[in-house]
Amino acid sequence: MPRAVLEQEALDSKRGLSWGAFPIITYNSDIGLGLGLGLAIFDYGEGRRPYRHALLLSGFISTELAQKHTIDWSAPNIGGSGLSLRVKTQFDRQIDAMYFGLGNLAPYDPRYTNPRNAAFVSKKYYLFRHSTPSLNTQLRIPLSGPFELWAGYSFRYHLVEPYQDSLLSIERPLGVDGGVTSMLHFGLILDTRDRPTATSAGHWIELSLRASPKLLGSSTNFGGLTLADHHFFNPVGGLVLANRVLLDMQIGSVPFSELNQFGDTAMTDGLGGAWSMRGFSANRFIGKIKLLINPEIRYRFLTWRWWRQRFDLSVVGFLDAGRVWRDYAADGPLGKIHVSGGGGLRLVWDQNFLARFEVGGSREGPRFFVEIAAPY
Repeated sequence: MPRAVLEQEALDSKRGLSWGAFPIITYNSDIGLGLGLGLAIFDYGEGRRPYRHALLLSGFISTELAQKHTIDWSAPNIGGSGLSLRVKTQFDRQIDAMYFGLGNLAPYDPRYTNPRNAAFVSKKYYLFRHSTPSLNTQLRIPLSGPFELWAGYSFRYHLVEPYQDSLLSIERPLGVDGGVTSMLHFGLILDTRDRPTATSAGHWIELSLRASPKLLGSSTNFGGLTLADHHFFNPVGGLVLANRVLLDMQIGSVPFSELNQFGDTAMTDGLGGAWSMRGFSANRFIGKIKLLINPEIRYRFLTWRWWRQRFDLSVVGFLDAGRVWRDYAADGPLGKIHVSGGGGLRLVWDQNFLARFEVGGSREGPRFFVEIAAPY
């Protein structure tokens, strides 16, 4: 019997509850070393794929005093109806969140944060304090074939505290005093992936609209549109070629703390950081229009089982490219594309969790990312 069939039968054989407590160990050039604890519970019922219900409880704090505490529940196929529901509540706090200004030409000058340089302004020049309690709900509704509708609601409260002599306190963009984002989401999805976790083949194409009106309690009126295109190819064995293209456009009075957000169901942010452009600092480039391209090569070279759990180890190479526009006007040369690249290792545990070990580099230097026991 082919190996792929045996692997799938092993997945299908899961029954009842499966759970585990695990340490969370992260290292990120933006927030330092993070340590925490997580608890994952999966209900497979009588063999539901990928599971009937999943609950993830996690919390961690980093050496730079960044915090993230999450309760994340999902049901990918409610009662066999095909309806999928996810509810996630989270609290994020960063003592040193980053703000580099608006637009594609936002400059970065390390002299401003170096006390030994004559141009020194403040060690906190590009930093501010940012706390964000949030709630996000997503309902996916199956249509004909691989098509789905999705609808959702998200709430974010932004508590913003600029440091004295920081760039944020000098520029004071819209939203510098904090505020509320209360948002409705609607979208259409084409999903032909072989599985929603540890995907090796298929496509995910998503067109999403979002609106955050004062009528819902938001501090300002704004909205947005996102086109997300994820492609996965498995030409041979453990080799996977993956590519993601994201285009996001926002209109209205968008607070600066929302300019880094994409409106896709994956809740991507950037440009810059661990989940968008891995060779740049988090939120290095922000604006009302964002374009991001992430081609990757992944090769699974080792698979083993331990305590009835499956583990896959892969090597990864990636290239990240992107551009933003501050507003609906020219923002520097059209060909001014920011590029970073790198590689690393990924360990997939039971096709539900991921450990990443990656390094990315750009003209602004290297960035390092380690994330263990993160949801995949």
